Formats: sequence, structure tokens, C-alpha cells
Amino acid sequence: MRNLKSCSGVVHPATFIFLWILFVLSTAHLSLAYLSLFSLVLLFLSVFYPFLLWRLFKRSKILFLSTLFIYAYSGNGRYLYPALGWASPSIEGLYAGMYSILHLWCMVSSLLLLRQYLDAGAWLRGMLGLLQPLAWSGLPVQRLAVRLCLTLQYAERFLMQFRL
Repeated sequence: MRNLKSCSGVVHPATFIFLWILFVLSTAHLSLAYLSLFSLVLLFLSVFYPFLLWRLFKRSKILFLSTLFIYAYSGNGRYLYPALGWASPSIEGLYAGMYSILHLWCMVSSLLLLRQYLDAGAWLRGMLGLLQPLAWSGLPVQRLAVRLCLTLQYAERFLMQFRL
């Protein structure tokens, strides 16, 4: 697999960030089968960074379980175990919970893989390129881009400090 850092002279980093945004928006309307396929592709791509997605899973397992629990017990539909009545999760709720978990997994894991490929300078150039059209409105684009990049870096350092 070709490293995106070697493509930095050919393709602007804003292109990769924009493609990631399009990927996230497109996964919102996919069926569970296609979303599962995208998850497997992302899992395959993570072979080059073996501990990256494992760390993500460790950090977010409570979020995934609570999302599944909330959807399973708050969704309307047929009960999974009709004999339990209201204490049973619904089949449709479990389906919706799995869909939400896979969508979240695709978004965050693809962002982590993109963060591995683009260094801090490339992220800043990409953010500047994407935010530049907002400069006509008087928005301080450079300051906003730097703040977004610093927030991503500090969030990673914070999580690594506490091994979350």
C-alpha cells in the first residue's frame, strides 16, 4: 500500500479530508450489509497499523455497548424474547443499534487511519484548503484551522496519557 505522505506533492491534503467527509456522509444511507462490508475493508486496511483499531475498540467499548443497549430497549418492534415482555429487547432496536455502532465505527476508524497517513502539517494545509471559502465572510480561517488541528493533537495526547 502506498503511503499518502508520499503523495503530498501530487494530491492536496484537503482532497483526502474532503473524501473522508464524503465517505462519512455516504455511509449514513447504506444498508447494514454494505456498512459491514466497509467495516471489513477498514479492518483490512488497519493491518498496516495493528494496534490502532484495538486501541479504538478499547476506548469506545462502553460507548458501543451503551448505544446497543439504548437502541435495543427503546426501539419499538417485536420482542426478541416475547415471554419476557417489556424486559426483552426489540429486534428492530437491536438492528438499529448495530447499524449505529457500525456507522460510528466506520467514521472513527477511517478518521484514525487518515490521521496516521497525514502528518500535522498536512492536516493544517488540508483544513486551510477546506475552510478557505469561508474567508469571504470575515471568519479568521487560519486561526480556526490551527485550533482544529491543535484540538486533534491535544485530544490524542490526552488519551494516550491516560491510556484510554
